Amino acid sequence: MKNIAIYGAGGLGREVACLLNRINSLTKPTWHLTGFFDDAQQPGTSNEYGPILGNINTLNAHPSPPAIIIAIGSPAIVAKIHSQITNPLIDYPNIIAPEAIPYLNNKHLFNAHFSKYVQRRWLYSADMSFEEFRNLCAHSRSIIVKPEDGVEGYGVRKYTPPQRVTRFAEAV
Repeated sequence: MKNIAIYGAGGLGREVACLLNRINSLTKPTWHLTGFFDDAQQPGTSNEYGPILGNINTLNAHPSPPAIIIAIGSPAIVAKIHSQITNPLIDYPNIIAPEAIPYLNNKHLFNAHFSKYVQRRWLYSADMSFEEFRNLCAHSRSIIVKPEDGVEGYGVRKYTPPQRVTRFAEAV
């Protein structure tokens, strides 16, 4: 397991600790929570998830390469804390809830589940007729075509203006 600490021992920090516990319980144990860094809490005290290890100065002097999650609710404060971290050994891992992984690996599932947040029209080619596809093209200013198995933008094509979209629809 990899050692990880959380910067921020408040409510969000404790929620992140819960997420780390959940990841460890549903997958191969990955993270060992060593504790929290927090400028407003006394080192040596603890909360229900671990000890308070120190403040920003303690983190910057930390001798081993810690993985850190900054768990602060305010983006402005997160940016300020991040700018004050000078320890070159620090790693900022991506922490992903196991339940989210299927949505991240499947564009169709993601769009179907989060459609009210995505805020764009989309169709899954396997679930639509040719006429539905032509209708989408005919009534769109542009259309973005993404391969189902593409990652990092590979294979994405944008067709615009409307004449090109119409020609694209006629060509297929």
